[in-house]
Amino acid sequence: MEKQLQDLDRRLFDKRRHDGTACVLLHGQPGGGKSHLARQYVNKNRKKFTGGVFWIVSHLKEERDQGYEAIFQKAVARESPDASTKLNESGGSFIESVKAWFESRQEWLLVFDGLSVDTDADITELARFVPDSRNSSLIYVSRQSNLASKQRLLRPSAIRVPVLNEDDARKLLFKELHMKKPSPEEIKSANKLVRQVDCLPLAINAISHRINDFREPLVRYTMKSFSTNPKLEGTYNQILDDLQRQGHMEAWSLINILAFFGQHIPVEILHLGVPGLQDVHIRSTEGGGKPELNVTFGTLMRHALLERNEPESETSSSRDSLVEPEPIDMLKMLPQRCTELLS
Repeated sequence: MEKQLQDLDRRLFDKRRHDGTACVLLHGQPGGGKSHLARQYVNKNRKKFTGGVFWIVSHLKEERDQGYEAIFQKAVARESPDASTKLNESGGSFIESVKAWFESRQEWLLVFDGLSVDTDADITELARFVPDSRNSSLIYVSRQSNLASKQRLLRPSAIRVPVLNEDDARKLLFKELHMKKPSPEEIKSANKLVRQVDCLPLAINAISHRINDFREPLVRYTMKSFSTNPKLEGTYNQILDDLQRQGHMEAWSLINILAFFGQHIPVEILHLGVPGLQDVHIRSTEGGGKPELNVTFGTLMRHALLERNEPESETSSSRDSLVEPEPIDMLKMLPQRCTELLS
């Protein structure tokens, strides 16, 4: 991973940067750690980008629209209070306005995470969002390698994010399990387990959550396959099965409902919709208390099926606040493949 971080940094600051945006494509197989690598880079190198770091979830065009609209409201309009009025009077697009704002500035990093581009028209649509500015950098994160060197996307340089080797995958598992001095038997069990999931970081993360939740010894853990591809689908199918087996029916009902919303869901939407669910219960109890959605969220997060991005009590005025977590209370299903399995 360190090698890829160094390579990414070198390419984001290569000589092309003096003439325009230096672009890099991170690509690789699903669950292979592409977004994790980009986040590690951002966390480690944030101070290098004095113009701000901007993270845009980009699985869908609508998510890119929302990301740019947030930048317009939190950055462009903040610097130019009459920006919204001018935009309405001109009949222009906030996408064009945000792109122009980026191109008037330097020393920023923009990340498009989760891109899926299937047709030439998709590339043309994506190009509307891509600013070209000297001394600035851009990262595309995608499963697809065919985005490399596309002229309309400013000729991104490609870095393939490889699957972890067995040693690194085992270390990641022990780190997730908080095991500092594993026994020879635990090392043997860990090797077998990471081989079963092809050393995929996302699958290792899910398995570690499951082991921690069950408080099950690693040497006694066995992974059953519930599909022809046990690497990701089998891991998450097993976790979904556990919800029912442990009697977490509220969590099971909620995760099935969330699958129809897509990967990112505002918490407020769920609170508004609860009264309409007459025969479906999604609020769980804990310690004899009253049923609450937060208890159900906690169950799903312990099973590595959900992330929650809660806003800070006071919004930072720094441009770094535009990096995730989102400025509103959001849920994210993990992984995107889990959404596909349920919907």
